[in-house]
Amino acid sequence: MRVVEHKELFFRSAWAKYDDLREGKALHLVSKKEQINSLEVDYRQMQPMFFKQPPEFKRMIEGLKVLEGKINKLLAKHNLSKS
Repeated sequence: MRVVEHKELFFRSAWAKYDDLREGKALHLVSKKEQINSLEVDYRQMQPMFFKQPPEFKRMIEGLKVLEGKINKLLAKHNLSKS
């Protein structure tokens, strides 16, 4: 939780829900389904900005989902061990 404390102190933002992490609620790395399509359009429009071929959007989202799951399992384990 040191990262959360650091972010709250130096990089506070109204949309960040740091208390959710402390309470063992899920961390969300992947946007809601309704937002994915507009993010994909934006990602395609950004292609000229990359110096080399970026990963496919769907592959990137799938990787984020896997990472999100792993992080949330660790959060749940951490919060269960505190009880």
